[in-house]
Amino acid sequence: MRVSKSFVLTVASLVVVVALAGLSAAQTFTTLYSFAGGNDGANPYCFLIFDKLGNLYGTTDSGGVFAFGTIFELSPNGAGGWSESVLHSFNGTDGGTPLDGLVFDATGNLYGTAGTIFELMPVSPGVWNLQLLFNPIGTAGANPVAGLIFDGPTQRLYGTTPDGPDGAGGAVFVVAPSKAGVWSEQILRNHAGGPRAGLVADKAGNLYGTTTSGGTGSNGSIFELSHVIGGGWAYRVLYNFTGGADGGTINAGLVLDASGNLFGTSTFGGASNNGTVFELRRTSGGNWKQNVLYSFAGGEDGTLPVGGVVLDSAGNLYGTTQFGGGQGTCQNGSQLEYCGTVFKLSPPRSVGGSWSESVLYRFTGSNDGANPGNSLVLDSAGNLYGTALFGGQYGNGTVFEVSP
Repeated sequence: MRVSKSFVLTVASLVVVVALAGLSAAQTFTTLYSFAGGNDGANPYCFLIFDKLGNLYGTTDSGGVFAFGTIFELSPNGAGGWSESVLHSFNGTDGGTPLDGLVFDATGNLYGTAGTIFELMPVSPGVWNLQLLFNPIGTAGANPVAGLIFDGPTQRLYGTTPDGPDGAGGAVFVVAPSKAGVWSEQILRNHAGGPRAGLVADKAGNLYGTTTSGGTGSNGSIFELSHVIGGGWAYRVLYNFTGGADGGTINAGLVLDASGNLFGTSTFGGASNNGTVFELRRTSGGNWKQNVLYSFAGGEDGTLPVGGVVLDSAGNLYGTTQFGGGQGTCQNGSQLEYCGTVFKLSPPRSVGGSWSESVLYRFTGSNDGANPGNSLVLDSAGNLYGTALFGGQYGNGTVFEVSP
């Protein structure tokens, strides 16, 4: 689910750096950047990535020179703050309205989607050049919006489109360059149910993804594409959501743990129909079992997780909810909603125990931002970074950090 840009924020007060009212534990919240809504971009809906120097990269789905969105970099400025640089402004011909994050290759080039598939290459200090690799239309599917997987040894990019070949209900694709450097696309699977999220790959190169509305009952599904000896891919549905207590409407991708188990979120469903965090665990005989780790109540704990989760080395899961939290008066049409949360899920301390949720931050809709809509990224020190679609000093979204 993507919130309409008609979403209006009622800003009660300004929060300069730390919104103490939103903290529920010993966390520090910092707004790293507020988008002004002009050439610097507006409304970041992406997850973030780091380079080796600790700079952050992401996209905004609007703003920029041509108002079609941007690719940006945030760099520590040496004085305790962060500075933004716009690496590219989309013009509508090379793509527009990017809704997800980016991926690096080994030499520092960036790849992503904006209705097109592109590569952004650094050509000199502070100067980047965008190359349009592929514009999937017609029989090749259309409108890729999710992030990509980059396979370094083969130089292939794997992704999904919500609009499949000739208007069908989605596709999984791979694009790869020829020896002459010309990129072409291969459809791995025509897919009903509109996959809107990116893929995740295991160590064997098998791909796992989600559909928003496919599967039995059209409540979303989890699928696997595995390599077939001699070439090709085998498709298998691992789980169909019912839309009830197990969850429904899967807008985000998945994360794998070291044992090959999958974790993700459903935007709706659960005990109170406010969304879930779930696990899909491998069992004997190649089967899988779905477990709901947490059902959001829809109050201070948050509601409607749209982004996925990130996993730390201790097995804790971190994510965001786009609404709920009990702070702020964010308005969606005529219905007042709270402004979202950053949450942590901790595994049971004993066999048979339950996962426990703690809210690390509740957004107020002021300078801290409002309505985080994608996954977080975790650094080696345990700090979390993400984007909020709205709010901030100018109401056009923020980049934030939550530190333990």
